[in-house]
Amino acid sequence: MVANAGDRILDATPLVRVLQSQPRADFAYGDILLNGKRVGGRPSPLSPWSLYLHGMGFCHGACATRRDFHDRYGYYDPAFRISMDFAVFMSAVARGAVMAKVPDLISDIEAPGNSSQRLERTLDNYRVIRRHLPRSMALPIAAKWLLASWLGELARK
Repeated sequence: MVANAGDRILDATPLVRVLQSQPRADFAYGDILLNGKRVGGRPSPLSPWSLYLHGMGFCHGACATRRDFHDRYGYYDPAFRISMDFAVFMSAVARGAVMAKVPDLISDIEAPGNSSQRLERTLDNYRVIRRHLPRSMALPIAAKWLLASWLGELARK
């Protein structure tokens, strides 16, 4: 598991249990608390297209991988200041990684973090999907992410 400074792992047991019971699963993830509100990861399996269109769909601070996950699918790339986790999991899913979603609360995530910087996050995510899609597809997707995050912020006010 990887958690950022200030984040708290509440209970990793459900992740370990599902990885032990599903030997084909490469990683497992669950729900988080963000500013005291429970936020659920999207149901698995997540397809590459789901990730392209909607982003990662779960928090890496509530995810556990198998010991050989990074050897098989790659490591965090420091070229991405905000989207290292998205780049790793996007590449893994595109290469066939198998995931499992647990319905449990795994972590308490401190916010705001780097990923709350809307424009910077969108630009970094755009660079990630450009590794997988042509510019003509990646640019409208990134614009959608930017608009959706801006509208979401307005709706919360």
